[in-house]
Amino acid sequence: MNTFRNSMLLAMLVAVVLAGSAGAQSRRDRFKQLQARAQQSEQQSAQNGGGQNRRRGRNQQKRNTQAGGNNQLILKGDLIVERVYQAGDALGVTIRNGGGVRTPDTNMQIQIKRRTDGRVLETKNARVGALEPGARASIRRHGMNLNNVLVVVTVDPQNRVGESNEGNNTGQMTVAARPGGPPAPRPLPDLFVSELRRQGNVLILTVANKGTAASRATTTHIRIASRVGKPDVIKTGNVRALKPGERAQTKFHNVVLDNVVVTVGIDPRRQIKESNKGNNGKQLVVGDQTTRAPDLTIGEFRFFPEKQEVWVQVRNVGAAGMSGSTHLRLVSYFGPGNVKEQKLQRVSGIGRGQHIFYRIRMEQIQRGMQFEAIVDPQNDFPEQNERNNRKVQTF
Repeated sequence: MNTFRNSMLLAMLVAVVLAGSAGAQSRRDRFKQLQARAQQSEQQSAQNGGGQNRRRGRNQQKRNTQAGGNNQLILKGDLIVERVYQAGDALGVTIRNGGGVRTPDTNMQIQIKRRTDGRVLETKNARVGALEPGARASIRRHGMNLNNVLVVVTVDPQNRVGESNEGNNTGQMTVAARPGGPPAPRPLPDLFVSELRRQGNVLILTVANKGTAASRATTTHIRIASRVGKPDVIKTGNVRALKPGERAQTKFHNVVLDNVVVTVGIDPRRQIKESNKGNNGKQLVVGDQTTRAPDLTIGEFRFFPEKQEVWVQVRNVGAAGMSGSTHLRLVSYFGPGNVKEQKLQRVSGIGRGQHIFYRIRMEQIQRGMQFEAIVDPQNDFPEQNERNNRKVQTF
């Protein structure tokens, strides 16, 4: 509008100046030309202003879109290991929530590693409480070996907290050797009995190494002491070399575990130097298992050469039915020690006072051959009488 008024005033001023020297018709033609130029200038100005307005609108829309995108990014928490430091004899850690929403309770893992090869010497865990956006948590742990080590701290190590950035959950600190201070402890193994249990007449032993160094192979000593006056039974076994965190399981078969106390010791000759020798033993007390137990025995044989079958009768003469399963082994001989065939058959479900015939296919059944049947050949199944499980029959 200002441009238009200025143009009109200029046109009128020119018209007045020209009035004294030109005719009326010339003045009218000159005025029309100036008026047309003024209108053209106004239209061009309006077009330029509209373009600028459209550009301003697009820029504002872009800024709004960017702001909306940023709001979406911060709709998660962001746990950050902000600082790992040494405070006297304690380890200090500062955790900050750099996200836009509250983070729930989680865990923090602290690993003390050897500087030379990165081997983990010690692992500790600590709780990190819920944090509002921008809040910090300061955690201190005492009693850790902070001498010539690398300390690595990870918050939410299992990634259970959804975060906008999972790449800033770890921090670390290098601790130099203390001049004149005590040397860092020597890495040592630590063997312990992690499991000792029975499964029928099978003793199951699991040995683990929870130390910071590998252990050499060693032995175990097992004493099975009767609680009813029977002689003790001694068993020995081997334990392979174990790396830190590894475990090994050993099974001892043909062990009568009835009214006994089982005592296990690892490395009985104390040939392995360990960080803790006080956890190398364990005891297991086993009560009465056979008073109300089954008692499996071999009954009769039936031979069917034309079918290439041998039927073996297994009887339960005990005071209870079978609650588990075992095996029947049938071996054929051409002569003493000359084994021809061996077959294994699963046995189960024989109630008290009952029997079952098991049909076993044998390739050769000839006169003069001997057939040996053994039920529960590894003596894994607890029975009232473990000495009546075998029978030999000649065809």
